[in-house]
Amino acid sequence: MLSFLATLLVTHWDTANTLIYESSLARYEVMNGQRGPITFLVFHDNMPKLLAMAKQHEDILGV
Repeated sequence: MLSFLATLLVTHWDTANTLIYESSLARYEVMNGQRGPITFLVFHDNMPKLLAMAKQHEDILGV
């Protein structure tokens, strides 16, 4: 499994690097009040569990 993830990172490094940079920048801007709520792209294999987790955290506005 780890080798598969490593292969994905190596073959799609430009995309992964852009996503990491953009999410870090968005978090920084939110913490400094420069930007409002942000949207994250999440991959999950259990939708009911994801919805239950989102309901537990008041900072998550929706799924």
